[in-house]
Amino acid sequence: MGGCAVPRIPMDVQGAKSRSMSNKGGLEECEEEEKEQYIPPGERLVTPADVVDLDPSMTELFHVGTQGCKVTRIDGIDHLTNLTSLVLRSNLIHKMQNMDHLVNLEVLELYDNKLREIKHFSQFVNLRVLDLSFNNIKEIPDMSPLVKLEELYLASNKIENMENVSTLPNLRILDLGYNQIRHIAGVRGLQHLRQLYLGRNKIEAIEGLDGLQLRVLDLQSNRIRSSSGLASLTSLEELYLAYNGIPEITGLEALDRLNTLDLTYNFLTTTNGFDGFKSLEYLWLSQTRIDSYDAIAVLATLSSTYGKLYCVYFEETPLSLLADYRERCVALLPSVIQLDSWIVTR
Repeated sequence: MGGCAVPRIPMDVQGAKSRSMSNKGGLEECEEEEKEQYIPPGERLVTPADVVDLDPSMTELFHVGTQGCKVTRIDGIDHLTNLTSLVLRSNLIHKMQNMDHLVNLEVLELYDNKLREIKHFSQFVNLRVLDLSFNNIKEIPDMSPLVKLEELYLASNKIENMENVSTLPNLRILDLGYNQIRHIAGVRGLQHLRQLYLGRNKIEAIEGLDGLQLRVLDLQSNRIRSSSGLASLTSLEELYLAYNGIPEITGLEALDRLNTLDLTYNFLTTTNGFDGFKSLEYLWLSQTRIDSYDAIAVLATLSSTYGKLYCVYFEETPLSLLADYRERCVALLPSVIQLDSWIVTR
């Protein structure tokens, strides 16, 4: 069904219309009644059946509100018991409801709606992916019924406490970026967790990560002042710490699998402490306080010894203002093929 369904007009109004149409001036009266019945788009009752042709045998239901009509209420789909994927992205849905019989659902995406809470989900025992990003959710409830959940996306909400993620032991990916979280909590026992995104929160310290086998950790744009709390993450491959207030890197010698490191806009004055990053390929140190070639001596050793450092950014640092900056860096870092946005030619 291509467009929005027009809100149904009560039968008594329809009858009044038909009677008035037979009278002189009936057309004008009908138009006036239609104006009275107008409902703003955001307040119309629009269900999935109004925007998608529903088939009882269908396994996937997909609708993006930016295509035109926006769904305002989940209703009329409880008979679609074969559904494994339900995607209603960028709509005007306020509640998770009327999905009691969707027990085969594996993917539920209600990204960019108007949800205020997570509820009515105990039937989703087969759910693997849940995306409720860009809503108005304030709390994470006990989600232990979601025994198979592997991916949880709750970015851009209003969440302050993340402790209840501990009820999801099979979680592999957790995205809580753009929230109001102050403390890392609830993840210590998540032995399957591989990717953790906590950028743009209010976190002041790296804690509660001991024993995890994380491969990707994003803590950019927080209030972090120290690199402590990372030493045990020996499986880490990507680390994003941009836009914090870290003055030095210490105690991370064991992170020898790290290949991507972003420390843009921190208070670093040297690369001391980078000695163990022998797998490092991509490094961002833009907008730091590095001001001399001696300050990047450790990088020179990594580059010449292991030959894996391919891309380095020093943009908007005192170092980048020195005479012969490009030439000196290329000479010091023989493995680098990109310096800032410049492709190195040797």
